[in-house]
Parts: sequence; C-alpha cells; structure tokens
Amino acid sequence: MQTKKIKAIWFSRHEPSPAQLADLDIANIEAGMALGAQSITSPEEAAAMARTLRALAKEHGATAVAGVFSTAMLEEAWKNAIFAVQRGDFGGGSISLLAAVNESRTPEGGTSTFAHLRWGEIGVI
Repeated sequence: MQTKKIKAIWFSRHEPSPAQLADLDIANIEAGMALGAQSITSPEEAAAMARTLRALAKEHGATAVAGVFSTAMLEEAWKNAIFAVQRGDFGGGSISLLAAVNESRTPEGGTSTFAHLRWGEIGVI
C-alpha cells in the first residue's frame, strides 16, 4: 500500500474522479484540463506539449503527469524513454506518464462506466 501520494500534473479534458484523486496529489487541475483538451496529432505538437508539461511539473514539484494521452504523445513518451535509457538517466529527471487502469462495468446495451483500479506508468517525457 502506497503511503505517500505521487505529485502529478493532470492531463485530460475531463476532471479526475474521486478514485483517481485518491492515489495522487494533483496540482493545478484546471491547467491540466485546458492542456488535455488540445488536439495533439503531430510529432512537433507532441514535443511542444511535452516541454510544456515538463515545465508545469517543475513549477509544481511534480514527478508525473496523469491522464489520457494521444498516440502522438505516446510516440513522444516512447522516444523519450529510449533517449533516457541511452543517456543512462532513466528515472533520474524524467517525468513519468501515468494512465488509469480501469475495470469496465458496462451493462449490456447501457452506457459505458469504468471503475478506477490504479495508475500504470506508460512512459516518460
């Protein structure tokens, strides 16, 4: 059981759920929602967003960004993870990306609902 909450920046157009907040100390949710609402489709947009998120994390003393990431952002995270390993500093200054691990609870023919189980580290920026 985790005793200290991870300090994170939020990155999703939706507000975090109470269950998602239970595991994290999220700084500046409003800014994260505004950033998470942007369309990010190109490598250049993803690199620029990664720089913005790193700066926001540094400003708030966060070690992670939690939320929902486009494929372009996942490509950026993959590239950054490879570079971090090559430099030998993986985890030593990189900002972790966290995605929610959810359990689907969708009744047949009903609206999709999810129960938050935990956060999973999916890459770094």
